[in-house]
Amino acid sequence: MLLDLPIPYDVSEAEARLALAVGLFEEHKVSIGKASEIAGVEYHTFWDLLVEKGVPVAIYTADDVRQELENVNKIFTEHNSIRHQLSNRSHEYKTA
Repeated sequence: MLLDLPIPYDVSEAEARLALAVGLFEEHKVSIGKASEIAGVEYHTFWDLLVEKGVPVAIYTADDVRQELENVNKIFTEHNSIRHQLSNRSHEYKTA
């Protein structure tokens, strides 16, 4: 789609594209990848611009956070179990 919009003289095309891209991203209308295309900048550059502007880049729901906490808990539980098993084996070798 091609838009022909009047832009104030003190706003460059690049600034207008960036403002549009940020606004669309903030409203969850486009992905960060699509927004970077609209802005005409690389993905990582757009990411950095969002961070500079204080725009949240990652949106987590309560369910997302809950799932992440469950994943972390599972990893720690597995890690402690493995650590315990290795500690027991080490102890067995020392006493043998």
